[in-house]
Amino acid sequence: MTDKSLPDLQNTDDKRNIPLQRVGVKQVRMPFSVLLPGQEVQTVSATVSLAVDLEGEKKGIHMSRPVEKLAAFSGEGVLKLDMEDFFVNLAEFCEAGQSAGEFEFPYYMTRTSPKSGMTAPMAYDVRIRHAYKSADASDVELPEIEGFDPAFLVQDESYEVEFGIELIASNCCPCSKAISDDGAHNQRIVMRLNLWLDQDTEFDSLKIESLINRLESAASAPMYPILKRPDEKHITEMQYTNPKFAEDVIRDAIMNLSDLGEYGVLGYDLEVEPQESIHTHNAFARHEEVFVG
Repeated sequence: MTDKSLPDLQNTDDKRNIPLQRVGVKQVRMPFSVLLPGQEVQTVSATVSLAVDLEGEKKGIHMSRPVEKLAAFSGEGVLKLDMEDFFVNLAEFCEAGQSAGEFEFPYYMTRTSPKSGMTAPMAYDVRIRHAYKSADASDVELPEIEGFDPAFLVQDESYEVEFGIELIASNCCPCSKAISDDGAHNQRIVMRLNLWLDQDTEFDSLKIESLINRLESAASAPMYPILKRPDEKHITEMQYTNPKFAEDVIRDAIMNLSDLGEYGVLGYDLEVEPQESIHTHNAFARHEEVFVG
């Protein structure tokens, strides 16, 4: 039996004629070489979703094609912020006008303890989303209308990226310190940053180490994978002398990120979530900033 003798149902017509914005695969796990700005190449295991749009008259896409492209890229390509060529090729390979994808993986950076100088890798959760749209005029034949230029409906080619980092830091509660005769309660605080980028962004300027430092310095203290006793004493005292509410942390982080627009960053959303140690709930603060638009 050959491929030609097998029915190709995805390639048949669909009389409902309803176009779909996203059709594809998700929860695909593969290894990739990753190169982020300011870092060396490292190998990660990423969870991936890929999708394309589907014209209304088509029954479906060939689901093997996105995985086929991804498998080839896993073996030969390098995962990075600017992957426009990959998503242009994905759209063409799937006979689509748009393509999109998301890569999620732990990214490791070496951290040095503040007093002992001990080093160890520390994981940061990274998510990179891509969205490509080809320059394409409407396929609908328009009647001639006096004074109307059909070129108005022609869309420019676009490529957008969302670069997300999630990290943990530590916080001392100002209220707990102010009302207590001795001590204060501490929290682990989760910080989630998503940068909005496009083809005009200076990708190489967005060094992940700098972004992490900008976020961590907004909390009471950073966290480390190894702490000897001198390190623990240093961090404990650093927390206690630098208490912050969630509102303090996010406002300081906003100030630390204020120059990102100079690198072509369109904007970002940021959330901080202290994981409470004496309450049954968590607090949070969230903010969106737009640099251009």
